[in-house]
Amino acid sequence: MDTYPSQSSSPSKFDFQSTNNDPLVDTSQDKTNHELLQEHEQIMQAQDQALDVLSESIGRQKEMGLQLGNELEEHVMILEETEGRVQNTQNRLAEAGRRLNRFAEDNGGGKK
Repeated sequence: MDTYPSQSSSPSKFDFQSTNNDPLVDTSQDKTNHELLQEHEQIMQAQDQALDVLSESIGRQKEMGLQLGNELEEHVMILEETEGRVQNTQNRLAEAGRRLNRFAEDNGGGKK
């Protein structure tokens, strides 16, 4: 229940008047303090359960992220190894091409 001060006849004193402008406030006096406490505890338990589910989900996402990072590191190593092998093959092909050109020049350029 909200209370708002309203000025009374004396300027230094306030008279608090109750208003019910908040729809979330339960103004019914039907519930006892014990019932309100139980309701509040049920709400907190439901929130705790929802947070537990969220926490588990975030934990799974973290684990998947770590696994993905490990996979990426492995793929980087494989790509670097492949790049080295390709470079080696290119060097060997270039050397073979130079040898073939020298052989062709030494044997009259392949002309008869």
